[in-house]
Amino acid sequence: MSLYQSFRLAFQSILSSKVRALLTMLGIIIGVASVIVIIGLGNGMQTYMTESFESMGTNLITVSVMGRGTARNVSDDDMY
Repeated sequence: MSLYQSFRLAFQSILSSKVRALLTMLGIIIGVASVIVIIGLGNGMQTYMTESFESMGTNLITVSVMGRGTARNVSDDDMY
């Protein structure tokens, strides 16, 4: 089977079942678009977090309250 015949057969198959071909193309488009959006969101979050950490500087210690009963003593070994 030549390349021309293969393309002709594929084109006839697409035209014979238009709804199936449309749904297949729609599924592929939605899948590719969702992957692009997820990658974009991931890159955006990474940039945001990097900028947030860089804006804090290197001489900053953040302390947050965990609630009652979760206190822990800090020793000199924890500092180094």
